[in-house]
Amino acid sequence: MSDTNGTPPATREIQAFKVRAFVDDSGRGGNPAGVVLAADQLSSRQKQAVAARLGLSETAFFSLKNKHVRFFTPTREIPFCGHATVATFSLLASKKILPKLPMSMSVQMGGGWRDIIIDDDGVALQQDVELVRPLDAQALEEARQTFQNGGAVRFGGLVDNGVKFFVLELESAAGLRELKPDFEKIDRLSRAHELVGYYLYFKDGDKIEARMFAPAYGINEESATGMGAGALAAWLNWRDESTDFTILQGAAMTPPSPSILHTHVLRSGFKTEVWVKGRAVVDSVETVAVP
Repeated sequence: MSDTNGTPPATREIQAFKVRAFVDDSGRGGNPAGVVLAADQLSSRQKQAVAARLGLSETAFFSLKNKHVRFFTPTREIPFCGHATVATFSLLASKKILPKLPMSMSVQMGGGWRDIIIDDDGVALQQDVELVRPLDAQALEEARQTFQNGGAVRFGGLVDNGVKFFVLELESAAGLRELKPDFEKIDRLSRAHELVGYYLYFKDGDKIEARMFAPAYGINEESATGMGAGALAAWLNWRDESTDFTILQGAAMTPPSPSILHTHVLRSGFKTEVWVKGRAVVDSVETVAVP
């Protein structure tokens, strides 16, 4: 592509980091996110182009001056992203850009402000819960029909914590691991209900395993989902008022990417908020040419 004089448009080079968020205790697994720190001068079009170039489920673009983060999948902008938030602030801490830890700060994302806490154990992101309600019989049956072994789905709910998820409980760990999703149906139903996707889980005592499918956002399956884990925590708290959950995600993927997400629910009157916390590892940095 060139301008009217036949001269190619000028390009600039930026650094994009690959950071795995919600790694396990040994630093393995997790969910890779792209992080661009020098994002102030990039247009929305350029940010989308960088996210598409990196090809990761989400890329975060951070402005230190404005304390603002925007998130892009390879195909579209999204308002919030838990794992890319953990990746961003873990990177800032590792590069000593933030003041001495522990620290807290408010950051603008998705049109609102979110609180972040960073300490030596990781990054915690605050989420406001707008809605928790069980699915009606029709919506639950539609959800079941998106999986070949859909009868393994016992029940579920709709949770809105800034983005919407169907949270679905499976009757066994084997049923969760052996799910065969129909991505076309999940895509269609996710768009119809304005969902990010489906967050499915099996709970056995204190052990919770989960999987997340979001083809409507170009993500067939994701190995760690901070907003999905927050939605699940809100749903479990709504059911039995428990407040602390550790969620394991990504082990059933091919290849496996075991991830750990820690959640804590706070309720005060009619207000519910969730904190999701995890650790991250910086893997690499790539130089990307931006037109």
